[in-house]
Amino acid sequence: MSSTRTRGRQRIGATVATVLGVGAFTGVSPGPAAALPAPSVLGGPGHAVVYPSGLEVGPAGEVVVADTGNDSVAKFSATGKLIWRVAAGTSDGDEAENARDIAIDTDGNSYVGDAALSRVIKLSPAGKVLETWRGPSTDPIGSPIGLSYKAGKVYVADGLKRRVRVFDPTGRQLSSFGEDGSCLLANIRDADADADGNVYVANYTNNNIAKFSSSGRCLGTWGSAGSGSGQFKNPYGVRVANDPTWGESVYVADSNNNRIQVFSTSGGYRAQAGTTGEPSQPGTFTTLRRVAVGADGDVWGADLWGWRLERFDRTSSGYSYAQTIGGTPPPTSDTQVFNEPRAVALTPTGNLDIVDTVNQRIVTMSQSGEVLRTCGTRDSRPVSLNWPRGWPSTRPRVIAGSPTRSSRGCRSSPRTAVRPSGSVARARPPTSSTGRTAWPSGNAIGWPSSPTPRTTGSPSGMSPPAGRSAATPPPGSSSRARSRWTNAPGGSWSPTPATTGSSS
Repeated sequence: MSSTRTRGRQRIGATVATVLGVGAFTGVSPGPAAALPAPSVLGGPGHAVVYPSGLEVGPAGEVVVADTGNDSVAKFSATGKLIWRVAAGTSDGDEAENARDIAIDTDGNSYVGDAALSRVIKLSPAGKVLETWRGPSTDPIGSPIGLSYKAGKVYVADGLKRRVRVFDPTGRQLSSFGEDGSCLLANIRDADADADGNVYVANYTNNNIAKFSSSGRCLGTWGSAGSGSGQFKNPYGVRVANDPTWGESVYVADSNNNRIQVFSTSGGYRAQAGTTGEPSQPGTFTTLRRVAVGADGDVWGADLWGWRLERFDRTSSGYSYAQTIGGTPPPTSDTQVFNEPRAVALTPTGNLDIVDTVNQRIVTMSQSGEVLRTCGTRDSRPVSLNWPRGWPSTRPRVIAGSPTRSSRGCRSSPRTAVRPSGSVARARPPTSSTGRTAWPSGNAIGWPSSPTPRTTGSPSGMSPPAGRSAATPPPGSSSRARSRWTNAPGGSWSPTPATTGSSS
């Protein structure tokens, strides 16, 4: 079991917004400490049953899901009954913090791609963590965004390093390869192998499938950008499995066309299942991510922002819709609404606009906690939100979609903030192994008991709290929480719990 645990237990369940009354501040004043008023707690947990980024079908027909938005891995029976769920921070710290895909071996063990900690986690059929691995110390995994299992090998699509890695079931890396010849790779999302060991890669932004030999030699590509048969709009998932009629076939989750396409191993088009639709429409997808194939030839699709799994029966003529697991949107009641609120802005009318990051929306509440409206959603269209983390603005502007208010595009209003009485704490967010900023969340502005209104800007002269350098987050905080601090009574600073954040 991994001895590296960079995530603290306190990160579980950031699902409420805490608002302090007049005189509260989120910075540090140079004057005497003032007593903080009792906070008002608004909202409460508002999670969908499942936010599936990846899935796989097990030997007995069970479905194991990489539940990205709930920071967990969940196992369902073939009929859709939840068997178990392993959530981040609920046991010894080795659970997936950002599960992105699943592979299952012939014994029913699951392999989970944990993108947050750049590792693969192996679970028993009962969901117990067996071991974790990160690849060779000289060439660790960058981002395990896609996984599959075939003939005693675990195939990992390393999206960050644009490579396919091959491991044995104990985590020993057997080989790895990148682009070769005409097989140019860009933002790869998944990989799987056929019976001969040839590897098929979902080449996301190149809109094709790249085929390699087992040694990494390019064997060709197929597909182009478009919506016709055999064309793609960002292929996200790929599986190789036996169809009862066609034999070995390649199944592609054509994400922004919201369909599953089926091909021969040489790229010949065979069939498709699914189309674009709303979560309430069976047999459709909103944001398709992965495909899995059952032993009987049925196909499953993971619809991430449709909050559901869709199954299609294999029929004599193709595929027909058969089953949905999930599909219910996150709730919007006064006490059940949030899945990781990240930022709060005060509107000119005195209401609160709260960024509900994982649910991909802005929630407008009264200061008494009544939900007045929600704005925004996430799907394959360019007007949707993408992991929103901040909201205040110095003037009206469009952060997504058209200039008019709608359920998809949200217009902000001038936000009233107040002049800081002292300074505003700031911290440099953690960075990835490539040095790029990871998970910046927003700024906090402090104010005195008698605030002087002004429009929000970037205050100057900011400094960290006493005893803490701006470059050093509080110790023991999670990989997500380190970019956001909360001022606690008595002037102490503690990390605000965080759940998944990802541009998935």
